[in-house]
Amino acid sequence: MRVDVISDLGNPVLYFSGVGPSLVTVGSLSGGYDIPLLGWTLSAVATNTCPVGAYRGFGGPQAHLTTERVMDLIAADLGLDPSKSAAAT
Repeated sequence: MRVDVISDLGNPVLYFSGVGPSLVTVGSLSGGYDIPLLGWTLSAVATNTCPVGAYRGFGGPQAHLTTERVMDLIAADLGLDPSKSAAAT
């Protein structure tokens, strides 16, 4: 699995905490799966939007959404029901 993450840090006055959510995202990409080949790139960009910072539960939901969407696509390609585990079949 290869993931490219682009993190909008907001205002060019960069705060280190602004990249925190993205670091948690890339660190959580495998979720509960054993993914033997997992790679990622993280690009942080400054924009003219509000600054971004760490707040409750940051980064995890983005990683889990990405991983679960990939698993759904794999299941669809294999003709499997994504709601059933391999152990249940």
